[in-house]
Amino acid sequence: MDFEKTYEKYKEGNCTTEEKAFIEEEIAKAKKLNAIIDELDGKKEIFAASDIADVKKAKKQFKIKSVMRILAVVAVCVVVLAAVVCGSVFGTAVTSAKRNTKYSAEEAENIAMRFVTDNYHTSDGTVLVKKSNKELDIAGNLKNSVYIYKIEIQNGAAMEVSLTVDSHTGKVTLTEIDRS
Repeated sequence: MDFEKTYEKYKEGNCTTEEKAFIEEEIAKAKKLNAIIDELDGKKEIFAASDIADVKKAKKQFKIKSVMRILAVVAVCVVVLAAVVCGSVFGTAVTSAKRNTKYSAEEAENIAMRFVTDNYHTSDGTVLVKKSNKELDIAGNLKNSVYIYKIEIQNGAAMEVSLTVDSHTGKVTLTEIDRS
């Protein structure tokens, strides 16, 4: 039977009992299908809402992880770059200081002892090197960098003299006198 033609007869009230039963059976089937579809649509909305929340949460976590990775890579690059720059600066300064050194630590200590003996006389005449350190003096132009020897000299029992000696020129600079 053709549903559309039979339905028109049904609406007009001109259908047979057999046609009426057919139409009512088809309407019942349609109502059941609508109920099933409505139920599924409701579930889809629930699933869709939770899926959207999960997807948003996953996107947010992915963005955070991506940003953290980028920051970690940038931090590592900055550290490596800083190490390269510092290495080249200090490497150049150390190489220049070695090349500019004309006086060894022993010679600098002898220069310092002569300076103290000539300028600060003591009654017993004993002059001893108490402490000696070599430090890098980085000049404005790295190629002019030199080592500076910081030397402490005990002059007799009552005087301690602190001074520096330039490893390139041998120039003595008095930094402190301690008279006990």
